[in-house]
Amino acid sequence: QMLVDQPTLIQKGYDGYAYPTYGPVPLQPPNPYVDTVEQRNPYPFSVAAAEQLLTGHGWRVSPLGVAACASPGSGAGQCGAGIAAGTRAVFSLEYASDLPAYNFDAMMQQLKSDFAQAGIQLTLSSAPQRQVISDAAACVAGRPCTWDMEYWSGWTYAPDYYPSGDQVVMTGAPGDVGEFNDQTADQLIAATVYTGGQAATSAYEDYIARAVPVVWMPTTYPQLSEI
Repeated sequence: QMLVDQPTLIQKGYDGYAYPTYGPVPLQPPNPYVDTVEQRNPYPFSVAAAEQLLTGHGWRVSPLGVAACASPGSGAGQCGAGIAAGTRAVFSLEYASDLPAYNFDAMMQQLKSDFAQAGIQLTLSSAPQRQVISDAAACVAGRPCTWDMEYWSGWTYAPDYYPSGDQVVMTGAPGDVGEFNDQTADQLIAATVYTGGQAATSAYEDYIARAVPVVWMPTTYPQLSEI
């Protein structure tokens, strides 16, 4: 998230017709659900901060190279469970190719360039939006994961427009294709559904904004489509 330069992506991908997104509740149009915390970026664009985060968790970041795991394990300062020594930070990113109103090619190239500054290599590919969404299916028994990152411009709160996370980031939710699983998040989301009110919504959105269940990307302004 620290390597997502949203202002630059907005200019390159959307010709300025988008706004930064720092959490699960959209900032536009103005609405009563978004609070002051989510209007500030908890992870501002910073290559230095990203490198520090990686090296502090066992990754070796070399200039102009690909970061690799130097300290395997699941303890403090180590790469994480299941990551072997020498594993390189290389990920595939498939994005939608059939949204002509947006310049996703330039946007993804910029993202690739920014990630590379901290040693994270993105291998880009594109496909029709329907295919990208289909490829981003959750991993289940008998269907192993075949993707790392997918981008098709975002989700929509519909047909229930209340911006709770029960359909997108709650454990087992239909939209939780990345299989985000966080008991604290589940409890906060349940409170928005069964208790409601601004306090419950703020607690949920602030936690999710910092937990980063997805990489927050810019959101296009509400639009009028004419045929």
